Amino acid sequence: MSNSREYQFIKKEMGYLPSDHRKAKFYMREVFDNNASTGQAKRLADKEAEAKSKATNSVIDADYSIDNLKRLGATTVYKHVLYVEIKHPGSKDFKTRVATDEDKHVFAQAYKKYEDENEKISTQDKPIREERDNIRPDTIGFCNENSQSGWQSPQINFEYTINTSH
Repeated sequence: MSNSREYQFIKKEMGYLPSDHRKAKFYMREVFDNNASTGQAKRLADKEAEAKSKATNSVIDADYSIDNLKRLGATTVYKHVLYVEIKHPGSKDFKTRVATDEDKHVFAQAYKKYEDENEKISTQDKPIREERDNIRPDTIGFCNENSQSGWQSPQINFEYTINTSH
């Protein structure tokens, strides 16, 4: 190795050079919890199938169809899961995935920033969740008497609002 490469390697190993130039952002996301949503209903479906099997002296499989699970009381339950969004510098693309302990260690500054922001929110007694404002396009289409078809193409105006209350 050349002297400059050795120097770079030594500085990197000692922690003077950042080895990773990627940017990360941590956030909470509501994810469908299948076990909590259908667990009790599936147990009831199993009991029904077992009772029918005993009554008919034959093997009957439990009915896990959506309609049957809804009939037995399945509800939609969401859980909060920590996600990380990773972006390479100079790229518009990013990768989003469930955050691991390794991500918390590799992107320690971003994770600390996330914890600090959530600490501020929790001291204000507000729920921890990501809020995204909807972008509402206002479409306006008027009849244009000068055009051949009689219609003017719609004008689209986008309204962006930034919620700073959280």
